[in-house]
Amino acid sequence: MPKVKVWNLNTHPYQETFKGDLIKIEAGGFVEMEYDEAIQFKGTFKPPVKDADGNDQPEGYKMIKVDPPGGAAVVPVVTEHVCTLCKEKFQTEKSLILHASSEHKDQIHVDEAIEAEIQQKRKPGRPPGSATKQAS
Repeated sequence: MPKVKVWNLNTHPYQETFKGDLIKIEAGGFVEMEYDEAIQFKGTFKPPVKDADGNDQPEGYKMIKVDPPGGAAVVPVVTEHVCTLCKEKFQTEKSLILHASSEHKDQIHVDEAIEAEIQQKRKPGRPPGSATKQAS
């Protein structure tokens, strides 16, 4: 079996004993493992790390990604936002929204029924525009 990279996507280092060996992966780093073992490692359960009040601690989150065999998977990182109407590029989503609302407001159609449904589904305390970023 080919060796693959096993990535720690957490912002904290991760460590776990797997098949008698201590596996340590730095924050944002990786270790190399056989593909079959990497899949088993990803699927093993490690109890969450709790604080004195019983709350889960982010240091214990298992956020593991296994690259496919035959090469590293490319993870796209969005660093710019493109207007679909004029193809102008922006660094932030907010600047793109401001551009669209000022430059293309006559071309934007807003369906009030859909907007009302989005407002109903939005969790209390969430800012507008965050309803589409909910985890599935």
